[in-house]
Parts: sequence; structure tokens; C-alpha cells
Amino acid sequence: MLSRKEGELGKLTIERGLFQGRIAERDARIRELEARIEQLGDADRHITDIETKARRERERLEARIAEMETASRPDDPRVTDIEAERKAATERISGLEALRKQDAERIAELEAQCRTDASRIAELEQASRRAAERAEELEETLAWQPEPEDDLKRIQGVGPAFERRLKALGVRTLAQLASWTPEQIDDIARQLKVQPARILRNDWVGSAKRLAGRD
Repeated sequence: MLSRKEGELGKLTIERGLFQGRIAERDARIRELEARIEQLGDADRHITDIETKARRERERLEARIAEMETASRPDDPRVTDIEAERKAATERISGLEALRKQDAERIAELEAQCRTDASRIAELEQASRRAAERAEELEETLAWQPEPEDDLKRIQGVGPAFERRLKALGVRTLAQLASWTPEQIDDIARQLKVQPARILRNDWVGSAKRLAGRD
């Protein structure tokens, strides 16, 4: 029984260590994901800044084209150049919008992964607590030591039946029996349903003292 509990305690100790290791790994993974989300957030803000500048540039070019067309010079080569620049700015804005969309999707994926890992960490922590509680119970069980007992049958007149009844009354050692007073002898005799004279005649107290080395 004791060896089985020791084995279970060893197993739980190992499991608790594994849980703690896996929790540490998950914590590190969450920190890594959060750092990546932060990086993507910075990148998204940078893209937004570039996109804003590109939009302003396109608006400026469109205003310039409108100005030239109003001046009745649509064939001015500068109009063609500005139109090409406006087209390039529009394409650049489209590319930046697509990139920002990709980053937004990636951020959503990473945030979902963080939530999943956080949920898993909560499960691991709960399992670790259960293992710790069970290990504590087993440690307490293993720390418990049974009360010492002597072979009371070594005393003349005490057979197996008397020994069982004495131990049921809490008399488990020779030292206890050796310290009986006359009043205790009377009380024990009554509970054993024998005459005190029998205990005195067989000298239970004296025998217990000699056997316990107290004579």
C-alpha cells in the first residue's frame, strides 16, 4: 500500500513538472505572438501613413490635371506625365490596401492563437493544481507514521484475545502497561471483564516493567 502511494506520488510529481514546463512553453509562445502582433500593428500604422501620403499625392496630381485641362491644354505633355504619376499612385494605394488587409488577417489569426493558447494554459494550470493537491495528500499520507506497538503476549497471562482487547482500549505498548496505577488496573479489569486479582496474580505490571527495561 505504501509503496503504491510512493509510486503514485512520484508519478504526480513528474506530471506536475511536465505541466509546469508546458505552461512555461505556452507563456513563451503567447509572448512571442503578442510581440508579433505588436510588430504587425506597427507595420500597419506605417502602411497607413504611406497610404495617406499616396492619397494626398494622387489628389494633388488630379487637381493639377484638372487645372491643365481647364486651361485648354489637354495635349500638354505634362498632362500625360502627371496622369502616369496619378495612375502609379493609384496602383501604389491599391497595393498598400491589399498589404494592410493581409496584415489585418494575420493579426486576427495571431490573436485567435493567443486566445487558444491562453485557454490551454488555463486548462494546464487547473490540471497542475489538481496534481499538486493530490501530491500534497499523498505526502501527508506518507508522512503519517502508525503508533508503535509491542507484543503484549510476552506478558504471562496475556493471550491473543486479551492482547486484541487491550489494544482496542488503547493499551498498545509495554511502557503503557508498566505505568498502570491500582485504579487503572481496576478500570482495565472491569473493561476486560476479569477480576483485578488475576492481573495482580500474573503480575502484568511487573512483567511489563521488566520487558520494557524499566525495572
